[in-house]
Amino acid sequence: MKAISIARVFAAPNGLALIAFPAFSEIEIYGEMRPALKFFVEPR
Repeated sequence: MKAISIARVFAAPNGLALIAFPAFSEIEIYGEMRPALKFFVEPR
């Protein structure tokens, strides 16, 4: 979340508004499938 907030601050002076959508995903860690949270960041 902090990285998304920082990116929004850097993009704003150029007239670019960013929005983020959270989503759940499954990733493999040490051979086991684990739930993960990912964010899609797009221009508004």
